Amino acid sequence: MRRVNPLLLVLEAVSVLLVGTLPAQVSRDFKMSISSVAGWPVDFENGFAGAQVNLCAGKSNLPSGGFTCSTAAYYNVEAPEDWAPDPDCPGGVKSEWIEPEVSHLVHFDNGDLMYWVLDKTAESYACYDPAENSFMVVTHFQIIGGSGRYKGASGTAKWELPMVYLPLGDPAAPLAVMATAYDGIVTGTVTFGP
Repeated sequence: MRRVNPLLLVLEAVSVLLVGTLPAQVSRDFKMSISSVAGWPVDFENGFAGAQVNLCAGKSNLPSGGFTCSTAAYYNVEAPEDWAPDPDCPGGVKSEWIEPEVSHLVHFDNGDLMYWVLDKTAESYACYDPAENSFMVVTHFQIIGGSGRYKGASGTAKWELPMVYLPLGDPAAPLAVMATAYDGIVTGTVTFGP
């Protein structure tokens, strides 16, 4: 029978008392349903562009439950010359390149917060179909922490939002803001911090 060195047992017990056990990080896939009516500044000679603030709400399968959310984004009228539309863009559409400085805040019903920024390693894009007056926005985010159970969290999220243009006012004198409505899906993976 193998003998256990009692000194090693004592050292192991002391190390557990001093250091403690490190909590394991847990990853979880999630899905969110999200909806809103958003306003987009419009330059009627050059297409839609400019700063956009989006307020939204939805439900999730995360422990924190339902949420409200807000996004601050800037959309560039002219994409860089070396940029090509994503192959998933429907045919015969106008595509706009999304600037990298995008921030998104998810405020869960229980008070937890989750912070997102645009994931610059993945292609994000918006497509406009003039025949249908509709948009398709696909945006990739990185999760960069938050509060409550999302303090120190990390991960990724993909936002897929089909939008429908809502005509407002007199067509002969269009407003400077284009209204859109959407019901979309967000999927992703979050790793909870220690």
